[in-house]
Amino acid sequence: MTKERTYYTFQAVRRVDVGELSARLIREISEQEFEETRAAIYRVENYLTGFDAYIWRSLEDLLATAEKARRQFAEKGSSFSPGPVVSELELWVINVCAVIKMYAEHVIVLLGKMYGKESTERRDVKSLFSQLYDSSLSYRVCNHLRNALVHGSPIELMQTTFNTSLSTSGQPATTVEVRLSRDGFREHAQNAKVRDGVVALPEELELISIATETAKGTMALHEEIMHLLSPGMGLAVNSLARLFVEADGVLAEDEWPGFFEVSPSAPEGSRIRPLPLPESVSKFVRDFIDAQPTD
Repeated sequence: MTKERTYYTFQAVRRVDVGELSARLIREISEQEFEETRAAIYRVENYLTGFDAYIWRSLEDLLATAEKARRQFAEKGSSFSPGPVVSELELWVINVCAVIKMYAEHVIVLLGKMYGKESTERRDVKSLFSQLYDSSLSYRVCNHLRNALVHGSPIELMQTTFNTSLSTSGQPATTVEVRLSRDGFREHAQNAKVRDGVVALPEELELISIATETAKGTMALHEEIMHLLSPGMGLAVNSLARLFVEADGVLAEDEWPGFFEVSPSAPEGSRIRPLPLPESVSKFVRDFIDAQPTD
């Protein structure tokens, strides 16, 4: 008896009910193209869930908590109890600064493993981190806040304040700030040059802004070195983008592209196996396509 072959398909998928999907064929693809697509999806997903992802996730949580604190203060006024949300807010400031420092350490170790400790790649990236450190007070403060907190405490180093003022439209505007205490930083920061620079400033630094600026600067550097950290990432994204653009020519509004391995002779329930395509990967590829220049 001749065994039925396994074949691979590129399909338009849509949801018809809870837990139920329907699919229609765009075209049959080769096993090689299917496996290359699997590898491309994995590479993009691995990039999106890499160590650098903790930076923007921590920043998102910091900004969301700041907005929550601001909103609660605006709504409750004099009955507002700041304790819990202030602790949460200060925790996210610490998290953003800590993960930024850990990211730099992680990248240098990773490049040493990938290319060698004496490699040009590792040396050049260390130089980029040094340039970022030297050029950005925000980066230097974030870098040393964690160490200062080891020797001091949040209550000594951070002061959260809520303010209400009238906007230009005459409506009350509420703001929340987390200030870096110069006295606390003077006492507990271990790097004399950074410590003296912060203490000499005319006013205390606002740490939500500092953390935001530093996170964005670090992510910009990450984009610059991505080809070293994720070799093949560009090829993977371009490969998926070509498939998405091809699908766009036939997809209905409620459909999305999907890839399936079909084994007619397999047991019931395992004859059709979809290739997992995380929503985060689809969004990343869509954003990549949208960012391309149009003719």
